[in-house]
Amino acid sequence: DFVKDAAIDAINEGYNSYTPVDGYADLKDAVITKFKRDNNLTYTPSQIVVSTGAKQALFNVA
Repeated sequence: DFVKDAAIDAINEGYNSYTPVDGYADLKDAVITKFKRDNNLTYTPSQIVVSTGAKQALFNVA
């Protein structure tokens, strides 16, 4: 049920169309936080890309 509730909340908050090419800013911030916390690595948002998979990431690069 919590997954369905989260999906409904996301739709109500406007997450209901195509995502930005490099990923949502809040998701990129969460990735940055995870890498810093778990791996002691420091990144900036411009260094992070969130994609649907490797094929999509390679297509975006090309």
